[in-house]
Amino acid sequence: MAVTTPMNSQADLIESLTAELLSWQKNPPPREQMRTQLSSLIQSNRTQHHRPENRYVTVMMADIRGFNDLTASYPPETVVALLNQCFTVAADIIVRHEGVVDKFVGDGIVAIFGLDPALGGGADQGIAAAVALQQSMPAINRYSQQLGTPPVHIGIGLNTGEVIAADIGSSVHREYTVIGEQVNLTARIAAHSLRGQILLSQATWQQAQNFIEAGPPNTVHLNGRREPLTIYELKETRKPTHRQVPRIEERKGPRVHVKIPLAFQRIEGAAVLPEYHQGEIIELGYHGMKVRIPLYLEPNSDIRFPLSMAQADASSTEIYARVLRTKMASSDYTSSLEFTSIAPGGQAALRAFIDHLVA
Repeated sequence: MAVTTPMNSQADLIESLTAELLSWQKNPPPREQMRTQLSSLIQSNRTQHHRPENRYVTVMMADIRGFNDLTASYPPETVVALLNQCFTVAADIIVRHEGVVDKFVGDGIVAIFGLDPALGGGADQGIAAAVALQQSMPAINRYSQQLGTPPVHIGIGLNTGEVIAADIGSSVHREYTVIGEQVNLTARIAAHSLRGQILLSQATWQQAQNFIEAGPPNTVHLNGRREPLTIYELKETRKPTHRQVPRIEERKGPRVHVKIPLAFQRIEGAAVLPEYHQGEIIELGYHGMKVRIPLYLEPNSDIRFPLSMAQADASSTEIYARVLRTKMASSDYTSSLEFTSIAPGGQAALRAFIDHLVA
């Protein structure tokens, strides 16, 4: 993943470009020569070599939940306008909190805090930026309303640890970046975050526990990792000022009582397990559901299931959902789940189905 040019390199580039432009004030060269010389300066800065070194940093990854359905339902111009607005706001927040934008990946953004050793790992700055980013979502959604799209929400993961910072690439294209297990771990943590959530690794929580409020520790089992991972949901921070993570109402929109047969598959890591389990959907909403099932589903685990919107309709919508909580009933379990991904067009069909039942 590519970190933008370090601050000292950016300053050097600006200084070089300024000097070049000033030298042309009296006798400007032909336009094509100007373009060539400026391109050469920029390329020279991009390919500047930095000595590989270990850095103790905080990595932040954030992405938009349910964005695939937007891309399938709205014109490209609308989708790109909304995405660029999200990225513009996010990048400004990251820079204001002494972070560095790493890259934009599809509907996500990656940032690094603490590349400057004086910041002591960057957990303070990363947490403050993450909260500010969640607090910015109402403004972004006012813009989405102008575009005629539904509200968007983001999930964020933060992890602190040692990475390798170095130039990666070839003579054609090189990027200053951070790599290592801690970077990969951040991506796994972010993948577990629901809309509106900020999840912290154990390492980030330890760095920040004296100035944050977080939920109880949750353990998640990751494919390919021997030990379970402990994560915390951030509630608020007191650095640099007191800020709370806005709460996303789980029951936003109507919920209807239903009795819909459920056949689902469990997900481990990136793999969908072949075995189907049977159960029943007893409550259904725009963003989630409550189910009755014969087995225990661990919080933060994921399932996949097809949902038919009408008994007479053979077609169905494929939905992915994450377990929020599971309770023991008399002879079975009830689990509350939030939808994390719905096949293109499925969200509109689900809303219409629920609205019909409410009416």
